[in-house]
Amino acid sequence: MSYKLNHEKFLLLAKSVHQKIEQRFASRGIERLAGKVYKVCLKASLETKHIKHANYWLRGTIVFVLALVAILFFMLLKNIIIKFPISLTNLIQSLDAGISTLIYTSAGLVLLLNLERKLRRKKALGKLNELRSLAHLIDIHQIHKDPELILSGQLKHSSGDPMSAQELSYYYNYCSELLMLLGKVATIYVQDDDDPATITAANEIESLVNDLSRKVWQKNMLLHQLND
Repeated sequence: MSYKLNHEKFLLLAKSVHQKIEQRFASRGIERLAGKVYKVCLKASLETKHIKHANYWLRGTIVFVLALVAILFFMLLKNIIIKFPISLTNLIQSLDAGISTLIYTSAGLVLLLNLERKLRRKKALGKLNELRSLAHLIDIHQIHKDPELILSGQLKHSSGDPMSAQELSYYYNYCSELLMLLGKVATIYVQDDDDPATITAANEIESLVNDLSRKVWQKNMLLHQLND
């Protein structure tokens, strides 16, 4: 039995995270970043359908090539029948032409069949790379939020206002939640996919956001220890 992430429920979660950040850190850098993450969550389902949408132009080309091959073989067979009885030399030449056509056509069909899969993979990997970039952007936002700066009062918001220990703890939690959302979006992109390259890329993103979340969690634990 396969389990799938419910996109509607996931969007409610993403909206809740965005609203919490918007209420507590309005017009701050993390609020704008949360808006970007929320937009990515909103578009994930639609973009997944677009990626998996059948390429009818390509499939039409395949059908056309198959029809062309069938016509060529019919003409070849008809030519042999018309000339019957046919000499051995002419028969060999006709068979050689037919086999060559079959080989080249088969090679072309294999390329066309693989092309649709490669196009899907390219689109999916492009979206997954966007998630990776956003994850690193979240990491950059919190990387200079050192808990030890709370003790000296040097830690400030992007606006220049001082940041309290409680605000910093919220900040860390929200960064972790945004990273979690990105990991779930990566899952949405590949949950109905069987392409090894895209599945591997999605797994790498989940590993990345887990590692970054662990770093944020460790800083949050240090903050609480310093604040006790």
